[in-house]
Amino acid sequence: APNEVRIEDISFINNTSGFLEANDTIYKTTDAGLTWSMTGSFPPAYVRSIEFINDSVGFIGTLQQNPTPAGIFKTTDAGASWTNLNSSLSTPPLWGICGIAHFNNSVVAVGSVMTESNLYYSHDAGNSWTHISLNAYANALIDVYMFDSLTWLVTGKSNSGTGQKATILRTTDGGVTWARVALASASNTYCWKLYFQPNGIGYGSIEDFTSAALFKTTDN
Repeated sequence: APNEVRIEDISFINNTSGFLEANDTIYKTTDAGLTWSMTGSFPPAYVRSIEFINDSVGFIGTLQQNPTPAGIFKTTDAGASWTNLNSSLSTPPLWGICGIAHFNNSVVAVGSVMTESNLYYSHDAGNSWTHISLNAYANALIDVYMFDSLTWLVTGKSNSGTGQKATILRTTDGGVTWARVALASASNTYCWKLYFQPNGIGYGSIEDFTSAALFKTTDN
């Protein structure tokens, strides 16, 4: 992998081609990660998440870092140049975007870990976006997983009324309604990344600052 202090996120579009972000630089592999080449750099910002839907079109989520605002950025040239999409968002993210996922041309972005719970979705490869506030369910959003264009999972920390615990939320209607499908026992914890196997078994990593833990599901 690229010799960087920290690799924030990675996105594969098939078994061999993928992109990763490290130190605000975009790298690409075409041989399943055996070698990586730089495809472009990003203006001063903390790039937190990356998601490509094909070999050219991709998205990046950034955290607040002056002078570059937090937001969603899009590329159509494999990361050589990026466009800030905040002007197309009815409610631009104050602190940032921590997680992005896609299913075909549908894209969902969530954030952030820093006390806000915004979700943005697009069904036209990022040309237009809809905002949903999930503050009623969570004090922070970190990751998102899409089973299809309407069924999504989002992770983070629950709202104050439920003890600010690691949580997973689920929607089956594209964000119109939500159900809480996981809630940790310890307060002041976060659910970070989600991973699913093809057989429906999935895991969500939990950070509680004292011991490692996981959520597990066997039914998607």
